[in-house]
Amino acid sequence: MSISGFSEFESNTNDSILNLNKSLSQNGFTISIDKNTVVESPIEILFISTTETNFSQYRNLISIAENAEVKFVERIQNLNNSSSFVNNFTRINCDKNTKIEYNKIQNNTSESQLIDTVNVYQEQDSTCDINTLIFGGSFTRNNLNFEQNGFNCESNMNGVSVLDNNQLADNHTFVDHKSANCRSNEMYKGIYLDNSKGVFNGKIMVRPDAQKIDAFQSNNNLLLSENSSIDSKPQLEIYADDVKCSHGCTIGQLDDDALFYMRSRGIGIEEAKAVLTYAFASEAIENISVDQVKLLSKKLLAQKLNVELDFSV
Repeated sequence: MSISGFSEFESNTNDSILNLNKSLSQNGFTISIDKNTVVESPIEILFISTTETNFSQYRNLISIAENAEVKFVERIQNLNNSSSFVNNFTRINCDKNTKIEYNKIQNNTSESQLIDTVNVYQEQDSTCDINTLIFGGSFTRNNLNFEQNGFNCESNMNGVSVLDNNQLADNHTFVDHKSANCRSNEMYKGIYLDNSKGVFNGKIMVRPDAQKIDAFQSNNNLLLSENSSIDSKPQLEIYADDVKCSHGCTIGQLDDDALFYMRSRGIGIEEAKAVLTYAFASEAIENISVDQVKLLSKKLLAQKLNVELDFSV
């Protein structure tokens, strides 16, 4: 395994945000995982902002060679309450028969704005899991793009957004099925309090030669305030005829009968709401294999709901 600094790799795109990143970036990392290597412990990536006014452009490259396995934990943290804007771009190259889990923990200050783009390129028999956990920040935009370029690829996306005040989280996903016998699974959960707002825009593309595809996408949301809102747009674009694909969206509130049942057994109203809310989010959180990330997610969820609950792994 090798780790080095900023990488000036090429990325041809019409995306103005990525072109801005390419023009101005001077920070970032390059990580290469050697062939037949299994990295036992998760690699933690921490971006720290300390200045009064911060405008950061990070540009990162991860290359995973054939038969390698690795897990990552990424955090972008502003250590003061000043305004900041981060435009982060990460490219992940997955060679044949590789396995990667990439966990993004986004819990920034109320004055922080983040645009985070991850482009994943997969070859034959590779598996890539990306978990996006949003607990803070004034504005958070995640762009997650998968390109499956070989047979038997698997792409898994799990997302949890827990917002309050006037926070906004915007999740955009795109999975491009270019090869046959591949799979993709998306599960995004949103929990919105106060005046917060969520956006989910997910698209699955199945090319004409990509037969025998299994692709599933779901976006489920809880609105815990009359002033919170969610805009959801799941999409399928299919040009092959031998596939299994589905998408769906739900928007609702906590079940009054379930709340009554818990309160009748001596559980306080706030604790009852927290337990039901956690149960709603747990399906996505439990898919995380890194125990430290799973436990931190549970603690941040309890903190966001302003209750003290003992969440164990």
